[in-house]
Amino acid sequence: MAPPPALLALDSRTPTYPDLPLAVPEKARYDAQLRKLLIIPGMFELGIDYDHQTHVSAILESAGVPECLHDHAMHIFFAQNTFYFANPCIFDTWVYSNPSWAPLLRRIGVDVVGESFTHFAKPMKRCSGLKALHLGVDEREMVRRACSTGRGQQRLIMPPTEIDLQLNIVVLLGSGMDSFRTIRLDHVEFVPFHVHICPGHRTGPIPRGILETLVAEEIMQRPKKKPTAGSLAVQPFRLLDLPPELRNYIYRFVLSVDGKINPIRRTPTSYIRSGLNRQRSSASATRPGPEPSSVLAFVQINRQIYEEATSYFYSVNQFVFYYPDQVLEFLRVLNPFRKDHITAVTLWYPRTGFHEALLLESAFRELKQLPALKKLEIILEDEPPAHLGYDLARHRPGERKLKKFVHTGVVDVTIKSMKVENFLWDSAEGPLDHGSGPDACRQTKQAVDAFAREIHTWP
Repeated sequence: MAPPPALLALDSRTPTYPDLPLAVPEKARYDAQLRKLLIIPGMFELGIDYDHQTHVSAILESAGVPECLHDHAMHIFFAQNTFYFANPCIFDTWVYSNPSWAPLLRRIGVDVVGESFTHFAKPMKRCSGLKALHLGVDEREMVRRACSTGRGQQRLIMPPTEIDLQLNIVVLLGSGMDSFRTIRLDHVEFVPFHVHICPGHRTGPIPRGILETLVAEEIMQRPKKKPTAGSLAVQPFRLLDLPPELRNYIYRFVLSVDGKINPIRRTPTSYIRSGLNRQRSSASATRPGPEPSSVLAFVQINRQIYEEATSYFYSVNQFVFYYPDQVLEFLRVLNPFRKDHITAVTLWYPRTGFHEALLLESAFRELKQLPALKKLEIILEDEPPAHLGYDLARHRPGERKLKKFVHTGVVDVTIKSMKVENFLWDSAEGPLDHGSGPDACRQTKQAVDAFAREIHTWP
């Protein structure tokens, strides 16, 4: 994605054009000269205290433009330039303070710090001429803010490579997101912050994430033609009348999930109103209508489809557990037929105390009983946990069971640290030499590599 245009200081342009005629009887005749005088490359910052009318009048007067053209020049100034607002609150305040000029805006850029889109929908209605919107965002920070430990999620900053669509969808819970998604524009683009607040921290949308796909496509969508009665006619058929190859294609279309599944009981994200407390279960926190059904309702048609579709769902998708007790809760209620088809699991390895260590040992014990398990990914928040001393051999929690996974040669065990992954992502655009970040990352990576070597050493 191309970087956003650089900002232009407000006082950096005071040109004079001696060739501009002093007597201008027709406005249209001198539009070209006015455009040359008033169109500014890059983005022009507007703030609450900025008096744009005085600034533009000073430019016009210094160029000898007669006063009768000043109003026309203001229309050109607002319609032809791209304006920048430091945050949605400043944009909201400026629009309500300038009701006569807001409809003339055509292109604006706004930095959305945090997850709040609250101050967009109402002022956007006053910007009736707006065509393009460039939003500076930090989508991975939005994901962190929207995640809730009460909903069984990790509130930890992650690189976009670790945020799949199943997790990324929580950005739709941000404050004001519902009303923001009702806006309709010709063009909307999510970009890194126009003004970087934290050096060394990459911002911007997650590539092909929820903002770039679902939200942007909703805002730029065109009215769809209503289907005719003839196009709605559908001939029913029995699914089992199709050959197995076509049934597998349907299973892949319906049951393959783009991302890792966290199979914990919680209200579906699409059923929760944006900006409300995700831990509440009151009716005011959810959308009207019945709660969406699970995709697994599809497998309840009959026994043959149950066996075919269930085996497909559990064998092709990867499951992620953010806490050891989630593994125990899920696997202890899952029937043996479904357990027998699980092939890939990701488990977050917590900062352990004695109680968490016991849960982790139990979680690995349950995972060891999955006969089809082929891939096990361990995610560390930071460095590997210390030896807790709760066993005489002073093993780390779960270490011996991980060794058995590796020794059998059946399960591919990988270990990674979120601290290291974040550093690698932030430093992809250039080395981060400031502070103690590189040294700390290097030490963490060495500790992770040492832990991985221990796991792959038998006995």
